[in-house]
Amino acid sequence: MPVNKDSATGAEPLSSMHSEQRPVLVISGPTAVGKSDVAVKLAEALHAEILGADSRQIYRGMEIGTAAPETALLERVPHHFISEREPDEDYSAGQYARDCRSRIEHIWQKGRELILCGGSGMYIEAVFGMLHSGAGPADTELRQRLYREAEARGWMETWKLLRTVDHISAEKIAPADRKRIIRALEIVEQSGQLPSELFSAPTEADPPLRIHYHLDMERNILNDRIALRSRQMIEKGLVKEVETLLNRYPRELNAFQTVGYTEIMQYLDGELDLEAAIEWISTHTRQYAKRQRTWFRKFRADRQFMRPAGENASVTAERIWEAWSVDSRNS
Repeated sequence: MPVNKDSATGAEPLSSMHSEQRPVLVISGPTAVGKSDVAVKLAEALHAEILGADSRQIYRGMEIGTAAPETALLERVPHHFISEREPDEDYSAGQYARDCRSRIEHIWQKGRELILCGGSGMYIEAVFGMLHSGAGPADTELRQRLYREAEARGWMETWKLLRTVDHISAEKIAPADRKRIIRALEIVEQSGQLPSELFSAPTEADPPLRIHYHLDMERNILNDRIALRSRQMIEKGLVKEVETLLNRYPRELNAFQTVGYTEIMQYLDGELDLEAAIEWISTHTRQYAKRQRTWFRKFRADRQFMRPAGENASVTAERIWEAWSVDSRNS
């Protein structure tokens, strides 16, 4: 993989194109597929900066539980939208879209390339003007589970749960409106965003062009990686991270309604032992990865790259670079 793609091809460098003609390189994929490592390898070859697209990695102090890029990666390539905001700050997909478009223009004005990389489909869709009515694709399995839990809990208690999570939405939904209650909770679980925060991406300017590459791997391989990473998070200090956050913020924050944090809170409350918490983190992360796949199937990528077992980030980045060197010229 050449260090500078443009000098290798002899073609007009992308940096010479007008911004409305230039495509954004997008890398998506389920959690634990290895997006960050691949993006850094690719960014080094393209002299690019990386724009994170993760609704939780943007929060400061949550680096371990969200599997944010580690310091070594951040030092190699400039990153944006990583650990930039406090967990008690409200931050919506629409706000991200505005901020991201602004930074895209700023990076291009500096003469650098960029990579938009992450697993939050709603954030990615918002940037490119494809977020319609704040609703992701229906997830029948998730919806059925939420209905079962609501029946067991009671519908008034379920409405109160929604009010705790998103009081603005709850005030607009009658406690007897079961369908809308479940849909609101479904959006929270699917996207990590509050329904009240969702609105269409800004339309004051045309959205940027994009070339979207999606990473994935066989389910059993990804599940093994998820199990390993869940245990590694504990070894890196996830329990201490959660304790520190709870000393500073109320546990009801939306940012903390996240896989890894809810299970460790249960551990700290004595509801789970540590081994059970790790197993539940792994299980819930697998379920989240399934929901991510459902989302990205609706908004199909230009190309999908399956990562076989043992393929390192450099090899995957090389394959993406080869596709990009063709696709970016034909866009």
